Amino acid sequence: MLIDTHCHIHFPEFQDDSPSEIIKRAKEAGVGKLILIGTDAKTNQQVVDLASQFDELHYTLGLHPHDAATEPLLTLETVNKLTKQCPKLAGTGEIGLDYYR
Repeated sequence: MLIDTHCHIHFPEFQDDSPSEIIKRAKEAGVGKLILIGTDAKTNQQVVDLASQFDELHYTLGLHPHDAATEPLLTLETVNKLTKQCPKLAGTGEIGLDYYR
């Protein structure tokens, strides 16, 4: 079984595809698990919400460096709160070395 370790199916670019359709296509391609990546306060909550709905989804919590100046820090208190909502946390941190920006 393959695992996609970095995906953003919660981003607006995928709004036309339901999570269940994306998961179905992933399974058809041999990908059995997907790890969703949170990049700021809003998407951290989104990945927790999605992972709690689908067995195939896990998540990371993070803060992308491009958002660090305008977003609240990802605190241990926040990580604990979100993990209590869904214990499928796979990691923390979003390094975001996007050199093309």
